[in-house]
Formats: sequence, structure tokens, C-alpha cells
Amino acid sequence: MNGNNPIYDVMIKEAEQLAEEKAYVHAEALCKNILLCYPDDIEALIMLGSVCFDVGKTDEALEVFRQLLMFDSQDAYPHAMIGLCCMTLGSMREDTMYEETALGHFEKAMALEPMIASGPASYDIALAYMYTHRLEKAVEYFEKYLESSYGSDISVYDHLGASYAELEKPDTAERFMLLALSLEESAVRYYSLGQLYASTKRYDMAVDAYRKAIALDDKHVEAFCNLSDAYLNLQQYDKALEAGLKALALKPNDPIALTNVAESYEGLGDGCLARVYYEMVLNTPAPLCKKSNFV
Repeated sequence: MNGNNPIYDVMIKEAEQLAEEKAYVHAEALCKNILLCYPDDIEALIMLGSVCFDVGKTDEALEVFRQLLMFDSQDAYPHAMIGLCCMTLGSMREDTMYEETALGHFEKAMALEPMIASGPASYDIALAYMYTHRLEKAVEYFEKYLESSYGSDISVYDHLGASYAELEKPDTAERFMLLALSLEESAVRYYSLGQLYASTKRYDMAVDAYRKAIALDDKHVEAFCNLSDAYLNLQQYDKALEAGLKALALKPNDPIALTNVAESYEGLGDGCLARVYYEMVLNTPAPLCKKSNFV
């Protein structure tokens, strides 16, 4: 802060006004000008970091918030913002190291300021736990997010459904999956529900869910693969064959689809064709279709 400095006061107020008006380019430029004159000004650094984050300059924002920590490592705000920056970068670059770093900063921020976990940041904290496979903690913070006034994002129900499924709590998982579907149907949601039903050997219900996924997306190869597998478990080999062949039409030589087709022919008593497809399996790479794991 640079109190009793009229020039600084005018500049920082103008920067605040520009940021409020979402004139981010001008706000960023003005913050940088302030920092040229007052390199250690905390208020200008906070504003610059926030503006950079809002306009998608996440790497720059990350560096600003790291600079803020140099002034006060016990300030919860920059820890929380570093967490948000790292989560964004992790999603963009598909690098789990960012999520691990984010989680460390989120936990530090919560230790310094517990109320952080009661606001909108609880969603990102939950994601950090989920992406680093701490599912029980992920569930805890997704539930906290739902309890907050911000918790209206349908994706929370998706994440809770997937997390509870992985935790082998199918009834709770089903409740959240159905809740998400009641708000918005999608092929991905029906596919996940089908996986849940298949994992608990409710194959008739899995068939229904996979067929609904395919009705919404007739190129959903994983749904065709898993539909074929569900029919195999029901010993409905003709339907398993039909679904398996449709999967192969979408992704030729996929080993899961080939295996399903082979098993279907075997179930129908056609050993010669079954042998042909089993031999094709031996000459194909690792599976492309998923028969497990929740979306």
C-alpha cells in the first residue's frame, strides 16, 4: 500500500474501476504501470493477478500470486489463487503434477483460512482431491459445495456419482447420476449409469442405459461395446453380436469389440466364425473401448 500518495490513489482507483467494468486490457496495463512505480505494492499485484486470471493469462497470474507469497507466505488468498491457477493449467495441459501442486496450496489456504472451504473454492478443492484420487475427500468437498449458496452446477452431481461409484457405493452413486439426468440428459451420463449398473450385475438396467446413450449419440463406440458385453452377460447372443458389429463398424479392429463378437458367435454355436474373431484379437493393439471406469 502507498497511503497518502494522491497519484497512487488515483491510479489504483482507476484500475479498480476498469476491472469492475471488465475493461481488462486497460486494467492490466494500468496495474503494470503502477508496479513500475511501486514494485512491491500488494494491492496492485492482487489486482494484476486477478485480471490475468480472468482473461486466461493463467501462467502470468500464477507468477503474480507466487510473487505475493514472497511478501507473506501465511496469506491464504495467494495460496488459494495458486491452487486455482494450477487446476486450470492441469486441465489445459493434462498434467497431474499441476493438480498435486494445487492441492498442496488449497490445503495450506484452508489451514490459514477455514472459511475458504465453505465458498465457491470448495468445488475446485473437490476437483483437486478427485484428480489426485483422494475420493473420500473429494466427496466431502463436493458435498460442501452443494451446501453452499453456489452449489447449483450440474457437474457436481456427475462428479459425485462417479466418485461414489469408484468408492463402491452404488446406491448413492445412482442417486446422483439420476439427479443429473433429471436435469439434463446426455449420452455420457447414460453411459456412466450403464457402467454403474453393469458393475453391480444389473445387466437389464445397464442395457437400457446404454441404449439411451446410443439414442443420443449413435457414434458412441464405448456404449456399443458395453451394450454388447451386457447382452453377453444376459446370454442374449444375437443382440450382443449386433451391438458388437456396430462397435466394429465405428472402430474397426478394436480388441474389445472383436472379443465381444467372437464370444457372441461362440454363444450362437458358430465356432468357426468365433475362431476367426479370436484370432483377430491376437493381432490387435491394446483396447480402445472401455468396459469399466466411470466417466
